[in-house]
Amino acid sequence: MTKDIIIQEENYTGTINERYREVGQELDAIVTEYIKIVTDLANSGMDGETAEKLKGFAEEAGQLLGNMMQPAVVECAGKQINFISDIETEDQ
Repeated sequence: MTKDIIIQEENYTGTINERYREVGQELDAIVTEYIKIVTDLANSGMDGETAEKLKGFAEEAGQLLGNMMQPAVVECAGKQINFISDIETEDQ
C-alpha cells in the first residue's frame, strides 16, 4: 500500500530553515556560555602552569568554537531549499 505525502504548509521551507537557525543559535549560546565559564575560571586569580594552560584552552576554544553553527545552519538551509526546488521541478 503506497501513500501520497503532501506538504500542506504554505511556507514549509521557511519554517524548517527558521528552526535550523533557532537550534544553531541555541547551540552557539551553550558553547559561548561554556567558554565564558572556562575563561572566568582561568581569570579567577589562579596561578601556575595549570592556570596558564586553562587560559590557553579558553582562548583556543573561543577561536575554534565561537559561532560554529552558523556555517552549518546556512548549509542546511541551502540543502532544504534545493530539496524543495528539486521536488517542484520533478512535479512539473
